[in-house]
Amino acid sequence: MTKNRKISAAVVLLPLMLIFAMFMVSGCDWLFDDGENTGGGGNNGKGEKIGEITGTITLTNIPATGRPTVSIRAGIDAAGLSYDSDISQISLSGVSGTQTQAVLNWAIPVYENEEIPPRARFGLIVTPQGTTSSLYIDITNPVNPEFGPEIDIPANHVVGSLGTYSIGTTVLSGTINVTLDGNRVPNVEMRAYSDLEDDSLGYVRLSSPTANAPWTLVMPLLSAQTDLVLEIRGVNSSWTSLFKYTFESTSLTKVSGNKSGINVDIGNIITLTSNTWAAGTLSSTAAEKLYLINAVEDTKYYIYVNDIDWDRSKMDVVMDVYYVD
Repeated sequence: MTKNRKISAAVVLLPLMLIFAMFMVSGCDWLFDDGENTGGGGNNGKGEKIGEITGTITLTNIPATGRPTVSIRAGIDAAGLSYDSDISQISLSGVSGTQTQAVLNWAIPVYENEEIPPRARFGLIVTPQGTTSSLYIDITNPVNPEFGPEIDIPANHVVGSLGTYSIGTTVLSGTINVTLDGNRVPNVEMRAYSDLEDDSLGYVRLSSPTANAPWTLVMPLLSAQTDLVLEIRGVNSSWTSLFKYTFESTSLTKVSGNKSGINVDIGNIITLTSNTWAAGTLSSTAAEKLYLINAVEDTKYYIYVNDIDWDRSKMDVVMDVYYVD
C-alpha cells in the first residue's frame, strides 16, 4: 500500500530577491468535546441522575486575585474509544485571599444512561480569568480498576484523594496570519515547547482563522526564565496534517510570566505542481517562504531553485526540507 505524505519546506533569503522554487518533503490531550451518552430519557438523553463520583484534591499555586475557573471530568482514551463525563466546576469560593494551597471537594454526576468505563482517569481543566483557552492537566493517580460498565455503577462512588496539582498558569497570546494557496486553513493547532523533543507545555486550536487572528495559549506556571518555541500545524477537517512550521522569535526568549504581542506571520503557503515553477518574493534578510507538495512514499523527487540574477549584491537562498506525517 502506498502512503501519501505531505511535504513542507521553508526557503530563507539572505537579502532581497525574487525566487522560484520546487521542492519535496513528505509527510489533544485526552479531553474531548462530547460525552458517550446513549438511550432516551431526560437530560439530553442521559436519563435521570443516579448518584455522584466524589473525592478531594489538593490545589496549589492558587492566585490571590484573578482566580481561574477550575473544573474536573472523568474520561478515557484507549484503542480509539473515548468517553467523557460531565464537566464539574471545583469551587474556590471558600479559599481565602491569602491561601495559595487548599484541599477541596469535587463531585461528578452519574446518570442512568451514561457508562463510566473501566480504569477511567481524571483530568483538570484550568481556564484563566479573561480567556476562553484552557490548560488541561492529566491526573496520574490510579482509579479503582473495577469502576466501570462491567459492574453495576453505584449511585454514589467515593474515589478519595486524587493528590496534589498546581493550577498556576503562564498565558501566551498574539496573532497568527497563514493561508494555504490563498485560502483559509481549516484548522490550525499551535503547541508551545521548551524543547521539541519533550511533551508540549500547552496548545490551542483555531478553526479557520482569519488574517491576523487572535490566539491565546495556556501553559503551566513557569518556575524560571524559559526559551520557548511554537510548533504550528495546519490540518484539514479530518485532522490530517497539511503543513508544519516551527516559530522561533525573540518574543519567546526568557519567558517568565504572561506574554502578549507574539505575532506569527507565516503568510501564504503555496502548493507546488510537478514541472511548474512557482514564484515567491522574499523582501528582507532572513525572511521565509513556505511551499508544500503531496508526496508518495518511495518516490524520488527533485527540487529546483532558480535564483540566478547576476547581482553580486544579492545573496543565495537557503532551503530546508522536511516531511509532515
